[in-house]
Amino acid sequence: MKKFLFLTFFTLIYTFSCKAQDEFNPGGRATGTLFINYHHVLTEGAEQRNAFEIERAYLGYGYDFSRSISSRIVFDIGYDGKAYTAFIKNAELDWLIMPKLKFTAGIFTLKHFDTQESFWDHRYIMKSFDDEYGLGTSADLGMNLELPLNEMININAFILNGEGYQSLQDINGTLRIGGNIIIKPVKGLTFKFYYDEMAGNDKVIPEDTTSISNIAVFAGYEMKDKFRLGIEYNKMGDGVSYNTFANGYKLGGISIYGAYWINSKFELLARYDNLKSNKVDPATEVWNLSGDGEMLLGGIQYGPVNGVNIALNYRAWLHDKPGTPTDSEIYINIGINF
Repeated sequence: MKKFLFLTFFTLIYTFSCKAQDEFNPGGRATGTLFINYHHVLTEGAEQRNAFEIERAYLGYGYDFSRSISSRIVFDIGYDGKAYTAFIKNAELDWLIMPKLKFTAGIFTLKHFDTQESFWDHRYIMKSFDDEYGLGTSADLGMNLELPLNEMININAFILNGEGYQSLQDINGTLRIGGNIIIKPVKGLTFKFYYDEMAGNDKVIPEDTTSISNIAVFAGYEMKDKFRLGIEYNKMGDGVSYNTFANGYKLGGISIYGAYWINSKFELLARYDNLKSNKVDPATEVWNLSGDGEMLLGGIQYGPVNGVNIALNYRAWLHDKPGTPTDSEIYINIGINF
């Protein structure tokens, strides 16, 4: 009898313990990101030599309704040259429909250059290539399906308005469709291929018969706490920006970046960008001559605590346009995440 009571008592305790572990308590938390910088212009003849800037501030809140359904909203606050303005950067629902199939709807972060940005890992210093030169946008309104096939391969497909999170309503009735595949064959090595296309609408705008397309290819290798090195190739066709059609116009190039950890708090970083456009008949020069060129960046980062990074860096822009002096600047950047 004593054994029976003991076993019954133990079984009840075990059952309630398992139920307690299975219980889920809905909840959320606030998030914030802040980019601050001071820069000094070394270029001869520059009108503004010094400036302090708050380049960006992201304020958000995420809430988990269950283990499979969550939502978040993030406001992007930036300076447009006259005043600070706020846009909704993210307003999304994330639903893990199946153990591996994730559905996202609303305004969400895109997969165009998220892998590259994460690998570059210094967004507070400079945007990734496609974002920096207008070949893509970091967020948009639409739907996305993401499916990890196994530990090595992750794929996603999406359909979007295609005009970016600062111009959400698609006035032309066009949509951007695309997909992305990420392959990690061995530890530390990452490959990525991305493609999207947004067709013109000749019923609304007669000359819009072209389709803007984007290709991004990336390869990167990281040895944790030692170094990382990434290279990407990007090309946009039939557009002067990701949401502005222009038949026959092309823009793209390569970006190479890396970092070396001196210790747990100090990191050396470097980056090289090469941006090129094409000639469009009957023009005799490339259409983006004043914007084409090469960018060199080098610096050192100090991370005093988790969530705070400070970087001293030098950057130069070598213009392709003959006779244009090299842009040369020194920056102190601060990135804060909480």
